[in-house]
Amino acid sequence: MSESLMIVMITSMGGTFLTVVGAIIQQSMSLKRAAIEQQATKKVTTETKTAVEETKTIAQDHRSENQESFDDLKTLIMTQNTIIDLILRDRLRFLLQQHQGKTSVHYADKEIIVEMHSVYKAKGYNGTIDKMFASFDDLPVV
Repeated sequence: MSESLMIVMITSMGGTFLTVVGAIIQQSMSLKRAAIEQQATKKVTTETKTAVEETKTIAQDHRSENQESFDDLKTLIMTQNTIIDLILRDRLRFLLQQHQGKTSVHYADKEIIVEMHSVYKAKGYNGTIDKMFASFDDLPVV
């Protein structure tokens, strides 16, 4: 074989060899990139799941705190309503006692006492105050 033919063959083989080696390197790099992307995706997925769980925990804590605040507020309102009911009953009883034995009632007093008695009845109360109110209601207005 001539020297130039040998050079052409070696060069030709070298080019093919380099092309094959280049393709192998390129495929290896692609696989490495894919593996890195897969690891990154796993990491992001894990971090996302962790963040979601932490958010759920925080939301549950807030819900629990809000429920406690709501329960406290509900108790406070119930207590205030009970106190208001007691004041209403006591004030109505006091005003009716003030008019026992009287022969007449001023229009403004009657208006207020009738309104208070309506609220008292709307709350479902009845009893001694109703009896006192019946005698009061018979009084003439001046």
